[in-house]
Amino acid sequence: MQTPRTQFRHTEDLLLDREIAALRLVILFRLVFCLATLISTLAIGKSTGERVTTSILTMIALASTLPFWLSLNRRKNVKLIGMSGVLFDVSFLMVLPFIWFVSVGGPENVSPAFMLKHPNLISLSYMLLIAHNLAGRPRYPLILIAGVTTGGLAILGYCLNDPRVIFSPNFVSHILGETVSLEFWIMNKIAFVAVGLLLGWHARQTNRGIRKAVRQETENLLLSRYFSPAVQQEILNQNPAGASGERALLGEHGSRKNIAVMFSDLRGFTAMAETLPPEDAMRWLREYHEAMVTIIFKHGGTLDKFLGDGILATFGTPEAADDCAERAVRAGLEMRAAIVGLNQRRRERGLPDLAQGIGIHFGPAIVGNVGVPERLEYTVIGDTVNLASRIESLCKELRADLLISGSVARELADNSAPAELRDAFESVGPHDIRGRRQPVLLLRPRG
Repeated sequence: MQTPRTQFRHTEDLLLDREIAALRLVILFRLVFCLATLISTLAIGKSTGERVTTSILTMIALASTLPFWLSLNRRKNVKLIGMSGVLFDVSFLMVLPFIWFVSVGGPENVSPAFMLKHPNLISLSYMLLIAHNLAGRPRYPLILIAGVTTGGLAILGYCLNDPRVIFSPNFVSHILGETVSLEFWIMNKIAFVAVGLLLGWHARQTNRGIRKAVRQETENLLLSRYFSPAVQQEILNQNPAGASGERALLGEHGSRKNIAVMFSDLRGFTAMAETLPPEDAMRWLREYHEAMVTIIFKHGGTLDKFLGDGILATFGTPEAADDCAERAVRAGLEMRAAIVGLNQRRRERGLPDLAQGIGIHFGPAIVGNVGVPERLEYTVIGDTVNLASRIESLCKELRADLLISGSVARELADNSAPAELRDAFESVGPHDIRGRRQPVLLLRPRG
């Protein structure tokens, strides 16, 4: 069974895998685009400065590709690589308009409005925004929109100082003519920022949703370590909202059911534990509990609680079952066999044998939550529970490791349990039970 810490680590690993895959995609995209830009610049570039700047940017992209890629394969420095990449892309997007501007003649021949209206810059910005968002980290698209917006404002400031740039609200002239529509440019920037913010928010919400789902699964895991699966589902299905929900959660009246109650206890473990280090005593107890609870759950039982070295389990809770007595008896018989195998393994490790007593009784009990809203416990209450405990305590006196009451035997017969199960027990006669007026018929396994 995975621990909550293990589940959380696995979730972070999955998020990290997604980030690494997206960063690899960004690296490849950056490399291909830089190489294409370099080839085209070397082929048709009009100035040495343009060729040098493009070559430097391409060399940086090339130089970072291999170490970044290897580091991502080793799952190291992922955050540093992601931040370095997005900062490089921001710098590239800020410099690229000026490279293109120089490539078509520069300020001597072309109006700077060319940089404000270049469609490729907008397309590239959106592609990089989407690629960085695939990493699932909101910081990447947020840094990118901040850088692109800053670069755009820098270009706008440069254009405002050039008398050749004519601003006009005419959208048609902006698209087809030489004027610049400031409103159109602003709307484009607002749309880019809005898309970036939405992508960042989506990445954040996606991560939060994944972590929330894992937390809920972890809570269920923690719950399953304290409650049987049936009780766990019953607790999760309850609605504590409002006054009626609180009453339902408290179960102020509970429900009366005919159930089978099992008590099991390790014989002599308290005295044995006095001679053991606490760690060894706890390890032995955990080994016993794990083996027995697995069997109880297998037969549809509900773990009510651990009582030191003992176990209180019920059958027919939280949902009633006609065969609850049969399932309790089958669980008890299998627990007898399981401790034989457990002791065999203990002897192989040089450890002493463990002995147990199991008592099973069938009858009515009150089933529900008890306590206060701040601290509830799902349990069973009633004479049936007390009698099962008394029966278990007689195991040592009667030299039996499993005792069932006459009411359990009658329930087996009334519900037509298999003959081999009914015949597996022999009577040890009626016995007085402390706190009861009438003696109780007890049976134990044959042999």
